[in-house]
Amino acid sequence: FGESELLEHPSHEVREIANPKLALIKKSVHRNREREAKRNSSREQRFE
Repeated sequence: FGESELLEHPSHEVREIANPKLALIKKSVHRNREREAKRNSSREQRFE
């Protein structure tokens, strides 16, 4: 299932569970991307 499929699922229970879980996943992905960007930036600075 994709994100929009879960949020548009016919079952109210599925939508109710999916919405907060997807928000947590998005936050986690955002934090991981920020961490990775910082790591890559510091690596690039070391090679200069």
